Amino acid sequence: MPSGHSPDHGSLHATRVRWRLLRRLLSRRLEPLRGLGPVWLAVPLLAFLVIAFVVPLLTLARVAVENRDLERQLPRFVDALRADLEEVPGEEAFRILADELLTHRRAETLNAALKSLSQQDRQVWLLVSRTAEAYPDGVVPEVKRWFVEFNAEWASISTWRVLRRVAAPLTIHYLAGALDAGLGPDATIEANPPSRRGNLGLLARTMLFATAVTALAMALAYPVAHFLAHLEHVPGRWLMMLLLIPAWAGALVRTLGWVVMLGRQGVLATVMRDLGASADAMVLVPSRTGLLLAAATALVPFAALPCYVGLRRLSPRYLQAAQSLGAPPVQAFLSAHLPQVLPAVALGAAVTYILATGLYTTPLLLARANDAPLSVVLFDVVDKVANPNAAAALAIWTMLLAMIPLVLCLRYLSAWRRALPGASVGGDQAWVHPGGAGRLVRVLAFGVVAVMSAPLVMTVVHAFAGGEHVSFPPEGISLGPLSTLVDTARWLPRFGQSVGLAVVAALLATALGASAALALHRVDIQGRYRLALVLCLPLAVPSTIYALALYLATGAGNRSESFWVLAAGHATLGVPAALLIAWSALTATGRRVEQAALSLGAPPRLALRTTTLPLIAPGLAGAFLAAFVISFNDVVLPVFLAPERFRTLSLELLDGLRVGLTPELVAVGAECLIVTTVVAFAGERLMRWHLERHGEV
Repeated sequence: MPSGHSPDHGSLHATRVRWRLLRRLLSRRLEPLRGLGPVWLAVPLLAFLVIAFVVPLLTLARVAVENRDLERQLPRFVDALRADLEEVPGEEAFRILADELLTHRRAETLNAALKSLSQQDRQVWLLVSRTAEAYPDGVVPEVKRWFVEFNAEWASISTWRVLRRVAAPLTIHYLAGALDAGLGPDATIEANPPSRRGNLGLLARTMLFATAVTALAMALAYPVAHFLAHLEHVPGRWLMMLLLIPAWAGALVRTLGWVVMLGRQGVLATVMRDLGASADAMVLVPSRTGLLLAAATALVPFAALPCYVGLRRLSPRYLQAAQSLGAPPVQAFLSAHLPQVLPAVALGAAVTYILATGLYTTPLLLARANDAPLSVVLFDVVDKVANPNAAAALAIWTMLLAMIPLVLCLRYLSAWRRALPGASVGGDQAWVHPGGAGRLVRVLAFGVVAVMSAPLVMTVVHAFAGGEHVSFPPEGISLGPLSTLVDTARWLPRFGQSVGLAVVAALLATALGASAALALHRVDIQGRYRLALVLCLPLAVPSTIYALALYLATGAGNRSESFWVLAAGHATLGVPAALLIAWSALTATGRRVEQAALSLGAPPRLALRTTTLPLIAPGLAGAFLAAFVISFNDVVLPVFLAPERFRTLSLELLDGLRVGLTPELVAVGAECLIVTTVVAFAGERLMRWHLERHGEV
């Protein structure tokens, strides 16, 4: 053997060669995944959404098919029923049933024990209840014989089929019941009798309400978007701010303004009374007209923004070509203009429809009892009727129906992109339309903005009014009502709790959204926008349904940790806004400075901390303020989750409005409007300064 070489040395050399070959092979195999490295930055947000969003929705689906009530109340009987496979069980099952019914009768809990049976089959429930009331306290030698002699239905196979079905761990009874159907003895779906129908009508009323609101909101939003797309930068920015102020104000303050305007002592009724006409016709609280108007104007900003983006980046050459070839204006609009902007309109309509399905405050305060959509009824089903299974089933059907337009819209957008390679809603170049908008469009746009702003203006005006009642014109001018928030023990603690909750939720949403935005900004894969769509999934579920899901997932009444549950829920609602704002800030900044730091030898973490984050700090501040406003204004999650000891300002204000309108409530609403407007305006200014600084505006 040559000197200097040994068997161990040769083995080590062979191992190194094999390791190099393996690394080279793995490098070639993993080359397509090399661009996925930054995706790990989105893992915290994905994990958070799984815990705070996906798990509650899965819990909602589980509760809709869960059937454990009878097993909890009569556990020994259910076990005996599962062990005895005879169509009519033997003596042992009858004896156990009699013992457990007798125990509940003595404890006076018989109605609670048989609640699930009463919900799923009333006839069998009556049979069991009457048998339990008549069963003797003494020893019964033959229990089965006594049951059959008491009522021959106990020997019927259909009776026991129903009992076995009610004792099963899963059932589709509640899902069928949400569509006014039930299960027969053979588990076949049968229509409920007319006296037990109503859910299908409720679902239909909710979908009709959402459709009407979406149609009106889109009709109002399109002229505004069209006018904004034709404006120069500075006036367009101010009109855009006027359009967004009602969205910043929150649903509760907007609805308060409509109550002030459309009530018996409101502006319209007072004007009609002064003109000598009947004022009752103009009292629109509650009414369908007032509800539709308030709900549609509340959603105009969400309907207008996608249309604005599509119109702003729409090439005018096709419309000019159609007009130069002699096409009339209407024909040119339908054949050349509308097909280009239709994807943006479809996206705006789908988002508006989902938001309309989840409206809670506006229907609660403005709708008549027989016009209330499911979003209002849902909480009563859980709280007053104490039937979370039925509420979950109704929520599942509502969520599926609400997501149909969004799914169709996404399929349409996908087909549109395939049909027009390289096309996108708002491609890479922004086109500013020459010539401006027509006079009619201008008048419609300002009219829509004026109608949207009128309730907020009237709220502020009445906040300075003196007197003991809310009336128009105000009885006087006084600064006293504006001190309500800081002078009374009722409101100041609520304000502090709302601010603390909003700060925690906004910090969490901003941190998670910024990390995911870095992933979206750095990753170089074709599915970037699909990942963004997944991260923005909370926008696809109506807020009332998410609130119910979170309520059921956290114990349905166990609210000892409600602050953190509320914070997680509000962070989930604020994550899409924080993500999109942070992503926009990163896009405006670019990666040149960070790449320069990396090229000079700075580690990635140091480059991120010393260059990227300071550059996008204004954008992150804007994301924080946007999430703060969303949390501060939200009232749906506190309605489901907040206990008595932790009540947000919006929840306290809502409870007051349900009793009656007072100057104190108007003053508090105006103060909330001022706070959220100032915060949102500060966020908008920070973001705009950041974009102007980097040449994006």
